Amino acid sequence: MRIQEAMGMGVPAGTAQALAGSCNDNFTATGTTAADAATLVAANTLVLAGADNTGVILPASAQIGDAFYIGVGTGNDVLVYPPTGEEINNAASKNMPSATGGVFIKVGPLHWIGIASA
Repeated sequence: MRIQEAMGMGVPAGTAQALAGSCNDNFTATGTTAADAATLVAANTLVLAGADNTGVILPASAQIGDAFYIGVGTGNDVLVYPPTGEEINNAASKNMPSATGGVFIKVGPLHWIGIASA
C-alpha cells in the first residue's frame, strides 16, 4: 500500500519502490554463529527455511536509521545477529521464535534496536 500511496502523491514508481524497500519472501537461515549466518539482502525478509537456532545477520552496509523487517516461518527459532562489533539491545543476538516477526533499526554506529512479536 505504501508504494501506491506514494505514487498517488506524484512520486515516480521507481522511487516509491526504493523507499518501500526490497523484499524476499523465501530466505534461508544458515549457520549457528554470526560468522556463518546468512546475510540479509532485503529490507523486508520472510525466513522460511533453516534448522533450529540457525541465523541471519543484519548487513554491515546498513546506515543509521535503516530498518529491517523479519518474519520467521521456519517452524524453528532463528537468531538475528548484528554485524561484527555491533549489538542488538546491548546483546550479541536476538532470538526470534517461529511464527513471529520483528523490526531491527540501526540507531547508532554500533547499536541496533530489535523488537520482536511474542
